[in-house]
Amino acid sequence: MPYSGGDCRKVERQLTEVRTVVASNSAFAALRKDGSVVTWGDAAKGAESQEVVTWGKMEYGGDSRSVSAALREEPLKLIVGTRNSFCALRRSGTVVTWGHDLTALDASCPVGLADVETVVPSDYAFAAVRADGTVVTWGDPEGGGDSSHVQEQLKDVQQIHASALAFAAVLGNGPSVCFFGSIFVGAL
Repeated sequence: MPYSGGDCRKVERQLTEVRTVVASNSAFAALRKDGSVVTWGDAAKGAESQEVVTWGKMEYGGDSRSVSAALREEPLKLIVGTRNSFCALRRSGTVVTWGHDLTALDASCPVGLADVETVVPSDYAFAAVRADGTVVTWGDPEGGGDSSHVQEQLKDVQQIHASALAFAAVLGNGPSVCFFGSIFVGAL
């Protein structure tokens, strides 16, 4: 089905010098060596970005034309995807998110988020590790998007990993691992 991301014919000429490809449920995003991004698949799941012509079901409100300028402002360092959305980490350490609006990712992405070193997705949320070792999360609270209960523990984060609905942060000192997301909240 073309709306599930399987048909890239409209963008295949742009798929050169690709560094990495990530997927959501129904779309793909390719990060090219020059830092630009090419997307294809279901526009409601994050595929419509930059100048790329996309197709798919639009009834979810996932039109991302509003972020195309932000994606072109500077080269991208990393792209990751949840089931329904994408997050691009720009080389400056700022992020741009787009995709399915039912998870409210665009609305809940912290304004002014900066100094981001990496971003990790669960199925429905993102966790950004900042240069100072702190973590900022956004997305569906049931999918790991709410880390407020453990925010004081999320310092000196060395690594972060995700399951479908939760995150585990490896800490440099204090408790060795901090879990947050669906069901489990706390530290070991």
